[in-house]
Amino acid sequence: MRFLLANILTFFMVAHATADAFEDKYGIGILEVGCTIKDDFLKGTYTIRLYNEMTDTAGPAKTYRFDYGDSLYYKIQMELNNKRIWFDGEFVMLCLAKKGSWYKVRIRDDKEYWVQQSTFKSYSNMSLPGLIGLPLTLKNYEFHSWKDVVSQMEWVSRTDTATNPIRNKPNEHAPKLRSDTRDHLTAKRVSGRWLKVTTQLGEGYYDEDLEVYREKYFKHGWLKWRDDRDFLIQVMY
Repeated sequence: MRFLLANILTFFMVAHATADAFEDKYGIGILEVGCTIKDDFLKGTYTIRLYNEMTDTAGPAKTYRFDYGDSLYYKIQMELNNKRIWFDGEFVMLCLAKKGSWYKVRIRDDKEYWVQQSTFKSYSNMSLPGLIGLPLTLKNYEFHSWKDVVSQMEWVSRTDTATNPIRNKPNEHAPKLRSDTRDHLTAKRVSGRWLKVTTQLGEGYYDEDLEVYREKYFKHGWLKWRDDRDFLIQVMY
């Protein structure tokens, strides 16, 4: 009986460790940094406070304050963006967990901190009819789950086309669809670890011959965007 219980416990420990391997590496999503003082849509001041703990009464471990586009902006952006994902110049951090208004983040040097989300009021100064003085409710941080990020990708590329074929249904045993060796795919929606894709409306050749391309290959299909440990597509935000 003890041997059986030990085997069952070992099985659940291994299964739990495998299930958590992806989140241990990439977290639950990304946290997009927003302005803390914003007079219009073109200029803003950022204040980022990183805490060691949610209840850290000693104050933040690190504080950044800078304006959009100044010399510190890009330096701090590189310091906060984690090296595991290419964020294409966006000001984001890997998000590991969420507790109330607090988010646990991991930055480029793999150190982990907590940040607190808050909202504030601002007013638009845009010189467009009806928008002058328009009240705005802004957040200093905006959370996006990995499913949200992946489902909005305009260009999807698999890391390995041979081991991750496009299928007609989100199922390991569903028939494979014939596809080009190059990916010209756009995300449609996520279902678990599967991503529905469509042939992309590209420029030039693929615009002119899109219907021919779709007849030869496919219009819609499914591929896996992640497994237990890693992404199976190139993730860009």
